[in-house]
Formats: sequence, C-alpha cells, structure tokens
Amino acid sequence: MMAFIGNFGYVAVCIAGALLTMNDIISFGVIVAFISYVRLFTSPLSQIAQAMTALQSTAAASERVFEFIDEEEMKDQSHIRKTLNKENVKGKIEFENVVFKYDDNDKPTINNFTATAEPRSKNCNCWTNRCSEKQLW
Repeated sequence: MMAFIGNFGYVAVCIAGALLTMNDIISFGVIVAFISYVRLFTSPLSQIAQAMTALQSTAAASERVFEFIDEEEMKDQSHIRKTLNKENVKGKIEFENVVFKYDDNDKPTINNFTATAEPRSKNCNCWTNRCSEKQLW
C-alpha cells in the first residue's frame, strides 16, 4: 500500500510539474525537489508499515507459543517398563483406516488413510495443513 502511495505521489508531482513547467510557472529543478520531498515523506511511512507488519507476525507467533505453554502436562509415564523384543520386530508398519481431526473442527483433516511401510523401504507422505505448513512423516 505504501508503495502505491509513493508511486502515486511521484506520478502526481511529474504530471503537475510538467503542466506547470510547460506554462513557465516553475523550473525543472522544482520538480526534482518535489520528487525528493515525496521520497522523504513516504520513506518513514514505509518503515512504520514494515514495523507494524513485524509486530503482527510477532503477536501471531507469541500466541502460538503461549498456547503451547498453557497445554496440560503429560501424565507421568516413568512407571511404564514395556520394551520391544528385538526378535519380534520385523520393521513393517501399517496404518489402516486412520482418521485425524483437530479438536475445534468437525470435518476430519485425514479420513480413511491406509499405508504400509515395508522393512528397509523409504516412504514419504506430504500434505499442507490448515496453517499452510508442510507436514512430512
């Protein structure tokens, strides 16, 4: 928006200056001076707009951080002593009819997802979540 205002100011000065110069009311140097004034005027406004954008990004990020901090602690799981027997682990992972949805959304984000990862294979599933972040597993 600030770029538009700055460019509009340049155009207005050039058009008005051209008309006044053709009628011998002002000289070319006056037009150059006014173009410099437009730049000096719009530069601080652009800096303020950039600072406001940075503050909005900071506020959004801090909201996510505080939301994470406010989450409940996980229950103590130190009493769990189960381990996997290495002889029984084959390396095959299967997902069957997995459904995932966010707490505040009735519509599932992932619905009826089925996948198999064979031993020693490389698998990648990518998708974009509602925050336009790439999810990879």
